[in-house]
Amino acid sequence: MESEHAFLSHRLDVIEGKLDAVLQMLSDSEDTEWLTTKEVLPLMSVTSKQLNHLIASGVIYGDAIRNLGSAKNPNYRYHRSRLLNQYLKQVITPQ
Repeated sequence: MESEHAFLSHRLDVIEGKLDAVLQMLSDSEDTEWLTTKEVLPLMSVTSKQLNHLIASGVIYGDAIRNLGSAKNPNYRYHRSRLLNQYLKQVITPQ
């Protein structure tokens, strides 16, 4: 009975370690998907003023943007793939 308990305890520790590694990997990949304004500008080949206009006009919206700051002092992060999908959809669509 004691060895069975030790075996199960050991297996549980191994599983928890593997889960922790997977969660850490997912967390790290999530961080690389979110870009700062400084990183987005050259990626999209736009200026800061143009980016603000795209946001204000609703071209870039919703889950592509996160404000980590406050309303008075915004600190935006942009999701790489969602941002580019929204931007390219607007650029490609004929007016």
